Amino acid sequence: MSASWTEVTNTGNSYIPCTAAESSRLALLATDIESFLKQMVMKYITGEESLDNIGLLEEGLNARGLAEYLEIHQAAYDRYVNN
Repeated sequence: MSASWTEVTNTGNSYIPCTAAESSRLALLATDIESFLKQMVMKYITGEESLDNIGLLEEGLNARGLAEYLEIHQAAYDRYVNN
């Protein structure tokens, strides 16, 4: 079965092709990651959360699938570079 490709991964100057499954998963992960990141940045800016607790940001991003998000992007990039 051949993979279907969509152009979704923006690298700044061009787009890296991802499979439809990768695109779908990236969209889900990005929604959670971006929402959490915006929320935490506002808490740090307003003083609601201390910068002494910056580890909470890393923990929260990891809990929301940041590693998987980066792995998907890396796999798409590796395929792009090797073709």
